[in-house]
Amino acid sequence: MAEGLFQKLIANSEIEIEVQSAGVSTFGGQKPSQHTLDILKDEGVDLTNNLSQPLDSKLINEANYICLLYTSDAADEEDSVDL
Repeated sequence: MAEGLFQKLIANSEIEIEVQSAGVSTFGGQKPSQHTLDILKDEGVDLTNNLSQPLDSKLINEANYICLLYTSDAADEEDSVDL
């Protein structure tokens, strides 16, 4: 979801950037849920062909920037990492 929304955000800008999304709780190759697709459709974003991928060291090492999304319930201050 974040990948699609960010791609929409930069679509009409002069920014040339490759956007990828990865998760820490996925096996990879999973399609977005229908609920997610419905929400994104309302925002004009189509991720029907998107497949999940696990976060791995290759993605981290190739990235210039990494943005993290989490809720306060999912991580506490001791578990956070400054990149």
